[in-house]
Amino acid sequence: MTLTDKLNKNIIKSHINSDTKMLAKHYLEAANLFKGSIEEPFFLTQSYVFSLELGDLKAIEHVFTRLKKLNSI
Repeated sequence: MTLTDKLNKNIIKSHINSDTKMLAKHYLEAANLFKGSIEEPFFLTQSYVFSLELGDLKAIEHVFTRLKKLNSI
């Protein structure tokens, strides 16, 4: 199983379990894995949304900064 496959499986599992904390984490992992690609802003946006739902200020600031650097926010 590739890293991408494992990450996809973890994201699906977290959605099924409605685990917002893990969704924020796994989408950030995906953004890191796809850094520099057209997929990076999508995964960052997903992580940002779930971080907002959690109220995780540290994660919100981190992801917001990355999105801003990509001109995606």
